[in-house]
Amino acid sequence: MKKTIRVICVMLCMLLVLPTFVTLSATNIVIENTEVNLKEQKIYSNATIEQDFADDRVIVVLDNKLGGINKVHSNTFEKEISIESVVDLTRINSKESTIQMQKSTFQENQSIYQGSNLISQINSNTYRQILQINLPTKSKQNVIDAIKKLEKMDGVVYACPDYIDGKPASITSDDEWRFDIISAYSAWNITTGSSSVCVGVMDTGITSHVDLVSNLVSGWDFVHENSITNDALDPHGTMVAGIIGAQGNIKGICWDISIVPLQISYYDEWYEESVCYISDVIEALTYATNNNIPIVNHSWSDYEYNYAFEVAISNYPGLYICAAGNDGRDIDQSPDYPSSFKCENMISVSNTNSYDELHTGSVPSNYGANTVHLAAPGTGIICCYSENLYGSATGTSLAAPHVTGVAALIKSIRPDLSAKEIKALILDNVDP
Repeated sequence: MKKTIRVICVMLCMLLVLPTFVTLSATNIVIENTEVNLKEQKIYSNATIEQDFADDRVIVVLDNKLGGINKVHSNTFEKEISIESVVDLTRINSKESTIQMQKSTFQENQSIYQGSNLISQINSNTYRQILQINLPTKSKQNVIDAIKKLEKMDGVVYACPDYIDGKPASITSDDEWRFDIISAYSAWNITTGSSSVCVGVMDTGITSHVDLVSNLVSGWDFVHENSITNDALDPHGTMVAGIIGAQGNIKGICWDISIVPLQISYYDEWYEESVCYISDVIEALTYATNNNIPIVNHSWSDYEYNYAFEVAISNYPGLYICAAGNDGRDIDQSPDYPSSFKCENMISVSNTNSYDELHTGSVPSNYGANTVHLAAPGTGIICCYSENLYGSATGTSLAAPHVTGVAALIKSIRPDLSAKEIKALILDNVDP
């Protein structure tokens, strides 16, 4: 059965008129009291030397016996393999530290309110530490050999290469219909958002587009390890950000918002597309936790199954919204990741057209009765493009940020709501 998103006029009215409506059972809903269904038995890698991955490092997921929040492992693995260094991809900043995010170079002096502390919502019983073990010798065979040895260690649940994986989920025009379908005009009579709500866009970076600069804040480029996130060749992240929070020549779903670029990809001339490492995805989710970013949009798909990726999403105390992918297949039967993960804090989104039907033309939307949570407009959407240009595109990449914008509207009038509560509100207010 198809579900389409029906934002939020009624839902927002309920929140305003009945402020205790969603908090009656809050103690049973907050993430810190929720058991996440993570596998504890060992999961063995099927890596082969022909696959695309970094030749100098291994990703490792630890169970509670060996790992822990911010546990140091400088000598833990030296008896098994030769190591150069160990990086904790899931390192959490202390609860006492305050990370001040500011408007980007376009508005440097305007600080923003960070909202509730996500770190305090982490459940240490279900949190899994993810490490990057750097090897002294560059060799893909050396990586595979190290994995086989690490898999035998007590406390190592999973070891894998740092894969180059995934791709943007949209490919490729008047689109006011989308606002009618999701009742956006009625919602905007209640709220247009709040700059105190931060939304992370895990993508290719975001250019300094005229319709976005007023809502952009400083973020991080996990590929080049710097704060320059507006120089990407691929405009995919800019397109996604515009749907979430543009204001100007085109409008997003949430006009008042703080959009945080989390650049996880780079343009690879060999592949002629943007690609990313799993380790950068994991670090971006940890950054979102440490910087109190309660909602992230990840409009990428077509990853291979990776347990470390699944753990990183479950570790994140915020709401993770992803694209279902564009292969026209039932991902209950033929999975597509991350949308096929079973994480309680995520929403997977399919693409519908102006007739409120699943898009089946070019770049046909994936679907799945048990895997995809809902569908949203993603066909012929007019988007922000690089260098202040505009274009239209189609794909689940563009459907997911509609849901992200809705989540940000909800968070703007109820900043106390947890990821699971926001997810429940959205899923309880859809059209079957």
